[in-house]
Amino acid sequence: MFPIVFDLERANQLSLLPDKDLVDLCPLIESYQVTKSLILA
Repeated sequence: MFPIVFDLERANQLSLLPDKDLVDLCPLIESYQVTKSLILA
């Protein structure tokens, strides 16, 4: 729905977090994406 925002955030997360932590945080990141997208929309 917001691929540009998602790609930017995903790139930021991958550069900051190890893969293990990224997997653990996936649900939180997805929730953050939805929340921020709604705020920005």
